[in-house]
Amino acid sequence: MNTIPDKKRGRQFIVAAGSSSRNIVSLSLLLQRFNYEVFIANTAAQALERISTDRPALVFTDLMLPDMGGMDFFEKLRKSQGGNSIPVIFMVPPGDAAAEHRCMAYGAAGCVTKPVQAEELYWTVQHAIEPQPRSSMRIDTRMPVSVDNLPLDCGTRECSIDLSEQGMRVPIDKP
Repeated sequence: MNTIPDKKRGRQFIVAAGSSSRNIVSLSLLLQRFNYEVFIANTAAQALERISTDRPALVFTDLMLPDMGGMDFFEKLRKSQGGNSIPVIFMVPPGDAAAEHRCMAYGAAGCVTKPVQAEELYWTVQHAIEPQPRSSMRIDTRMPVSVDNLPLDCGTRECSIDLSEQGMRVPIDKP
């Protein structure tokens, strides 16, 4: 699941350090859909090692990692060469306002609630690292479409689907 940054395409590189495979993989998949390159670290040591060789635009961390606490990891990152300027977003348990407040007071760029929701993640990342935040996101998604129980072949341009905050629109060529 680890990917190497693609400098040619101008994608930004993000390190995600987490203790829960399910949460960190879900986070990584969403970030990749938002057109970011992601490196998954299972421990703080793995994350710090990668950060020492490739400077990421952003770091995500759990509050508790297998080898140290998230705040300790944050402190080590801040003390590392160039690490003081890397924004860090903490993944916090749902309903733990105290943890979120502690992270923000400590200097975090933001917090997202686990399990991470796409919209919350999108806006938190935009606020943390985008010089001109995008006003919307477009994610290429394919799903089967049927009209009157007849499947449409969207590969032959028989239909297209527009999904937005206002809902879904399925224009078809033949009503």
